Amino acid sequence: MVAIYSQLLKEEYGARLDDRANAYLGFAANGALRMEALLRDLLAYSRAATPEDQPVQDVDSQEASPRHWTI
Repeated sequence: MVAIYSQLLKEEYGARLDDRANAYLGFAANGALRMEALLRDLLAYSRAATPEDQPVQDVDSQEASPRHWTI
């Protein structure tokens, strides 16, 4: 959604903006597209790493944090 609106702003108002503002809109759009790709890949990885016959379980994030680990 951020990528779409950034691209729309650039298309609609790009001619009225200076180079710096256009660059910032480009950064926002590119960053949002990279984030979308990262989330899609993470979802695909989580599906591949979890067998279908094994249900997903909740995890206590406090217990999973490195500060609670002992060596």
